[in-house]
Formats: sequence, C-alpha cells, structure tokens
Amino acid sequence: MKIYLIKHGNTIEDIDKFDENDGTILSKEDHNSLMSYRAPQVNIVYASPSKICVDTAKEMFNNDYTEVVDNLRSKILGNSITRAEEVKEFRKRCIECFDIVMWDAILKNIEGIAFILNEDVIQTILDEYALPHLECYDNNIEYLTGYEGNINSIFWHGNKCICNILKYDGER
Repeated sequence: MKIYLIKHGNTIEDIDKFDENDGTILSKEDHNSLMSYRAPQVNIVYASPSKICVDTAKEMFNNDYTEVVDNLRSKILGNSITRAEEVKEFRKRCIECFDIVMWDAILKNIEGIAFILNEDVIQTILDEYALPHLECYDNNIEYLTGYEGNINSIFWHGNKCICNILKYDGER
C-alpha cells in the first residue's frame, strides 16, 4: 500500500471568524498553489479535524470523500498551547489511532492512502513507524509537502513499519 503523510496548507487568521475550534483558513497563496498541485492517486484521504487540514484535503484532492479522524488532531491549537496534552499521551493517541486506520485500510485492500495532518502528528507517526528511522523532529515540514512510503500488509501484522520513505512535494 502506498501512503502519503502531507502537511496542510499555510494559514491566515481572520480575527472576525476565529473560534476555539480552529478558525484558521487556507492562505490565498496556498489556495492558488493547490489549483496546479498534483495530488497523489489514492483511494481514500484522512484528515486531522482541524479546519485547515480538512480544507486542504478537500481542495488538494478535489473531493468530498475525506474522512476526518479526531484522534489524529494536533496537540497544539493555532499558535497557542492551550488545551495541549502531555507528549506521552499525544504520542499514544496518535499511534493507536494510526494503527486502527491502517488495519482498516489493510482489511479493505486499499492501494493508496493519504493523510493531511499537522506537522506534530506527521513527526510522531514517522518517529514510530519509519524504516529506516527518521529524525523528523530536527526538520520542519514545509506546507503542502511531506513524506511518501510503502506499507506491506503482511509485515504490518508483526513488524509495523513504513518503508522506502521519500520526501513528497506534490511534483511527481
């Protein structure tokens, strides 16, 4: 199975529309970039529940089949650490949720899957599953880029890993 972990588009904050559930919106520049973006061919798209991730997923893949996964949310909302959770709890939540989503995809024989996520969620997933191991926390992931790799459903039963990790920039 081909997997893509992509960081959402850049955001701007509109003070008049801001709310505690994430009032950020896709920047005009990234909205225009998505018009010519070459989204990977996938069967399903999963997104963090933040508005910017959902909006990015829908525009990037030009569809309405984006599935929002609450437990793949960032530990930080907006530019503040209000409601932030402990790192250990955050990692556990993200890894358990990712594992459930991957098992579901394996059982459905999905060939391609994309995740539109916040940077901290991508880093957590790669820190746990990337083979060879990537030191993601040392690198910032640019907006609308991320990583692609492969998951072998046979190996997922015992040795869970994302293999053949490459940077993904939407230009392939």
